[in-house]
Amino acid sequence: MKQITAAAMALSLSIGQAALASDALGHDLHAGTTALSQGAALTQGYFWSDTYSDLRTERYVTYTPNENVTPTVAYGANVLQRATLSTMARQLESRGKRVVGGTNGDFYVLSTGQPLGLVVTDGVLRSSASYHYGVGFRSDGTAFVGTPNLTITATMLGERVTVFGGVNKIRQVRTVDGGGLTLLTGDFGSTTQNTSPGVDVVLRPVTENVGETLPAGENGSGYDLVLSDQLRIGGRVRCTVDQVVEAAGANAIPAGCFILTMNAKDDAGTLNMLRSLQPGDEVSIDVTSADPRWGEATEALGAMYLLLQNGQVGSALSTERTARTAVGVKADGSVLFYTLDGKQEGISVGATCAQVAQRLKELGCVEAVGLDGGGSTTIGVTYPDKNSMQVVNSPSDGAERANSTAMFLTTELKATGVPGSLMLSPGDTLALAGAQVPFSAQTVDTAYYAMGAASGVAYTASGAGSVTDDGLFTAGASAGSAVVTGQANGVSGSANVTVVATPSQINITNESTGGSVQALSLEPGESVPLSASSIWKNLNLRSQDTCYTWTCDEAVGTVTADGTFTAGSKSSSGNLTVSAGGRQVTIPVNVAGHIYLLEDMEGDNSAFVSAEGARAGTEADLSKVRTGRQSLRLEYDAGESGTAQLNTSIAISAGERYLGLWVYGDGSGNNLTAVVADAAGNESIVPVTGLSFTGWKHVLVPLTDGAVRLTALRVVYGGGNSRTGTLWLDQLTSANEDLEDFTPPTVSIKVAGTKFTATVSDNVDRSLTAGAVILQYDGAVLTGTWNEKTGTLSANLPAPGAAGHRVTVTAVDASGNLGRASREVGEGATLIFADLEDHWAASYADYLYEQGITKGVSQGTTLYYQPDANITRAEFFTMAARWMGLDLSKYAGVSLPFADAQEIPAWAVSAVKAMYAEGIVKGSQDRGGLYAYPMSSINRAEAMTILGRTQMRGYPEAELNSFTDSASVPAWAEAYVRSLVGQGVVNGYEDGTLRPGASMSRGQVAKVLYTLR
Repeated sequence: MKQITAAAMALSLSIGQAALASDALGHDLHAGTTALSQGAALTQGYFWSDTYSDLRTERYVTYTPNENVTPTVAYGANVLQRATLSTMARQLESRGKRVVGGTNGDFYVLSTGQPLGLVVTDGVLRSSASYHYGVGFRSDGTAFVGTPNLTITATMLGERVTVFGGVNKIRQVRTVDGGGLTLLTGDFGSTTQNTSPGVDVVLRPVTENVGETLPAGENGSGYDLVLSDQLRIGGRVRCTVDQVVEAAGANAIPAGCFILTMNAKDDAGTLNMLRSLQPGDEVSIDVTSADPRWGEATEALGAMYLLLQNGQVGSALSTERTARTAVGVKADGSVLFYTLDGKQEGISVGATCAQVAQRLKELGCVEAVGLDGGGSTTIGVTYPDKNSMQVVNSPSDGAERANSTAMFLTTELKATGVPGSLMLSPGDTLALAGAQVPFSAQTVDTAYYAMGAASGVAYTASGAGSVTDDGLFTAGASAGSAVVTGQANGVSGSANVTVVATPSQINITNESTGGSVQALSLEPGESVPLSASSIWKNLNLRSQDTCYTWTCDEAVGTVTADGTFTAGSKSSSGNLTVSAGGRQVTIPVNVAGHIYLLEDMEGDNSAFVSAEGARAGTEADLSKVRTGRQSLRLEYDAGESGTAQLNTSIAISAGERYLGLWVYGDGSGNNLTAVVADAAGNESIVPVTGLSFTGWKHVLVPLTDGAVRLTALRVVYGGGNSRTGTLWLDQLTSANEDLEDFTPPTVSIKVAGTKFTATVSDNVDRSLTAGAVILQYDGAVLTGTWNEKTGTLSANLPAPGAAGHRVTVTAVDASGNLGRASREVGEGATLIFADLEDHWAASYADYLYEQGITKGVSQGTTLYYQPDANITRAEFFTMAARWMGLDLSKYAGVSLPFADAQEIPAWAVSAVKAMYAEGIVKGSQDRGGLYAYPMSSINRAEAMTILGRTQMRGYPEAELNSFTDSASVPAWAEAYVRSLVGQGVVNGYEDGTLRPGASMSRGQVAKVLYTLR
């Protein structure tokens, strides 16, 4: 075997940006060719379609016929068993063959795996087809394209019968021209796979006189035939009958035997002939073609489309734009095994059959056929430095499809150990102007096996770039192509680089996480390592961060030449810009401080220890709670010392500069201070606020430098009239700059069937913990999966059925601000209440009924809701208790303090007890007693107060001065009214009034309860 040149063995060619266009596929962007074995090389090409503004990606193996690398057709365990290209390759490799390359094969019946066209391997007909096109290969590797037009006959009892059912095809009924007689061999499988009654004739081939030629004039076929014991085109197999079986269904195919089979409902004459056969009778099977080339084929495969004939594009071709596989034969006899990926945005848009035909013509083919495409299109090769075939394209199914047949090039060449060339890595690549690409080389022997890393390689470069002696290539400043060549020990190899000056797109990523960066949100002084990359017409370009120009607004920070960004020392907003070759990307940068939660007062508050005239307690009265459901109650007596103190030990993160908390002042004029300690335990006093106010106030005060722990809270006598009093404290936080947050998190919800996704973000907190996000389905907590990094919550919802449902997400940030969003799920029931047809409250009342919150009013067999009637306090308490999901049986032992308790209807007693015990219903002081007034209508202010008490505090509170009657909102209801208005639960009337003293109707209650879910 003669040694080939390095240029033939490890050729890597690519076309620069100014290359000519392909009329078939678009603008040539880049291509590279790598030698695989003797006379075989893989080419990968990329084109740009202006029509679709996307890529077309082709890969093909060019094969020059030779005795050392030969075509090989393959299929699964039998001709009906589908297998992936990789699986078929492994089967060939297990038999000692090296798979040079391969593609998927012919179309097939999806339900059975039956190939549509013929299949020939080792010169044996494995499956027939008379009317499909095909490609055949002779023993010397030369190829031809044509139509087999096989005629298969069975001569028995002195008559010739055409086997119209073919060889190794699923048996069908064909009641004309003698019926659908079918011949099955062991290649079909272990059984006939028939599912209906029929006649099976078991034939045993005769091995005597194999190889003898029967002249055309003596055998009745009109062609010279060669005797064989296997089915060959241009051959006859003499058989003897083993048995004739009236088969009810599938019948075993004995090893080494054939079966002539026919459905019992098929042609009566042929069936009678089969039934007349006796064991020992002779039956001859002839396979002929009018085209003698098919008799020369040792490997052959069917094809659906004739793409090229005599250099002309075929007719009646598929117009679908999809992935394609084809085989073309050039005028010089070389063969192209061609694939084009499709239906993959950003990878390849695919092509029609006519476009592929035109492309093959551009490549020099004069004859070509189209094989199976779409998700079947697959191509694989074995590179010289690999031991087995690997798929190199991108199948449009997302993975290899199991197909019926495949076509390979195989060799039995063994490693020679004699250097033949160098294989450079990367073999071909694209680079941004100024980028550096390190090249390395392996020695490849004369049989195309890698011998390991080459030593002493001398590199040179020509064209758009330069290379160092050790192989570091630097792309030039302008677009173009460069050829890098390596030489060592008398052999060489080349690779091409396409240099791109102006990328189509620049992307920024975080080097630490690998994630894409669309915006930066950093704390003052924080640094983040960024990296830039480029894409040119959907192709990735090699580059380094130093290929780009990095700039940022001075106010937001600084950025180094290699992309490390450092935020400034103060909060600010601005932009970061990365540019190259006239293309740039700009992302917004926000530098802002953080707020950390130190204590939310929602536990037992044991962190605060009573001492020196101060006593700590947990407060659940929501009028004294600012966030959540609890606050810290601080009762103090400064006494003679003038100081009352609560001891604590709460860690403060290093670098924090501010302490924040909510304080409910007592108007005493005393002073609240904090005691903090540094890492060495040295304590200092931090003034918090004077207590000359009443109600809630948020305070933010500077911490002393180095503070790492809060050790005490103190009330210091301020010289006024009182040394005693009570304060309430809530939501203790720290911050690294002067920063307060009163904005709730933003929640958005998406539901697709039972798939639920919510996105949660906050204006200050860059992430929320899982415990800060709650998912509820009809008021009940539902478990979901929280991704803290992306701020997304995902869950599988219960199947909604016929009823309507509500799904809600509530989120709380470090400052205690609450945000929520709700969404309807399911269609909801049809009209339940007779008096709600066309009423605005119908869907709300129906939902409450489905949830068991309201039962309506029955009049005979008809159910009414009475939406416009005023709701009584007893009715409202009962609906609210059910809406909360309270187990009313647990409150049976509660004693009610109301003077009018005996007026509470029996059906409402358990609900009133529950609402009273939970601190939601408190009654009204009147005439020297406490009254529930159960049968009185409840007004809007009272209802909003009760509903407000069911919620945590921390929702946004709206100003009420937009309502003309805001002054009539009672002081005891104001906080709850502001919260419900801020949440959008209550909107007021069209005339701009809120009407807090007006009675609330049953329809209004239904809407409010529905909205709060």
